[in-house]
Amino acid sequence: MNLIDWLIQLTRNYYDYLPLVIIAACTFISISSMLSLFIFNIFIHRHNPFTAIVRTNGHLGSNHHISYSPNVNDLSKNEIFKCVTSFALGAILSDVFFHLLPEATELLNHISSKDVVLYQGKWILIGLFCEPDEKISLVNNDNGTTNGLKHRKNTNKSNGAQLASVGNVTETSSSAVSNIKFTGYLNIIANGMDNFMHGMSVGGSFLVSFKAGCLTTLSIIIHEIPHEIADNVVLLRSGFSVWKAFMSQLGLSLATIFGSLTPLYFKSTEKPSWILPITAGGFIHIACCGLLPEVFKVVNEDDTTLIEPFKRLCWRIFFILLGSITMSTINDLIEFTELNPAVSN
Repeated sequence: MNLIDWLIQLTRNYYDYLPLVIIAACTFISISSMLSLFIFNIFIHRHNPFTAIVRTNGHLGSNHHISYSPNVNDLSKNEIFKCVTSFALGAILSDVFFHLLPEATELLNHISSKDVVLYQGKWILIGLFCEPDEKISLVNNDNGTTNGLKHRKNTNKSNGAQLASVGNVTETSSSAVSNIKFTGYLNIIANGMDNFMHGMSVGGSFLVSFKAGCLTTLSIIIHEIPHEIADNVVLLRSGFSVWKAFMSQLGLSLATIFGSLTPLYFKSTEKPSWILPITAGGFIHIACCGLLPEVFKVVNEDDTTLIEPFKRLCWRIFFILLGSITMSTINDLIEFTELNPAVSN
């Protein structure tokens, strides 16, 4: 039996190996995320400007420590990063509206259309409010931080703390440093919760069908590439070393596996009809609250004409469409494999 025959056999009998298939999918998500982080860390060491943060106990000349981390503003203005985010946006929205919700509707074909709308709407709303990222970011903002940094233009002299800037070297007080570190730990908590929810989405989708599981896994992989990079920047700006930030996110990726095994406790003779709508709700939250605002920030401070923002907008719309087409193509390939037993002959 060659590889193609084995894959075709797996798509038809995957339910017999469901725990292994789910764990393999989550492992693939973790590997892809860590690989993207590894490439990103190499890239920022070679190309991205660094900022030196000098930490003191209150005044220049005291014992201090200099650490280097990538500039968050440079990352937010990086057009390659924006295009990857645009691709993720198109892929996720395509998965939600062209695959997850139609398949969820097919599972409810035994009830009236009105009841289907109400049932799906309820679980979509639950999924919308189960995504933890925006809740943690609100806590970060309340602590006076944005993406792990607190922007200050003037010297802060309260409680003997000072903030002085000389060239690219910034001196912060110990209270500011602890505030930044607190943001880093909050980000770790949010990332763990996010990975657990993604794991539940993967496990639940494979309970419904092999196609739903594969498309959900691919959507999470595409979304996690820009998401993990952004989280890594926050951790580095919070005082984590490159190695510690990498290992933290590697450890948090195990939450995806634990989350994926949770839906197996709900396994029954009937396919759970609530999993796909709640997954769709979580994806809509990610797309609309996390990705969409970043994609349509097309105007930079150094723009002199409207032509440059217009070009950026066109490129980002192109990558949104490319992400949608990619997901649709993969969906068609999976359906072709499932519906054509003799495809390998």
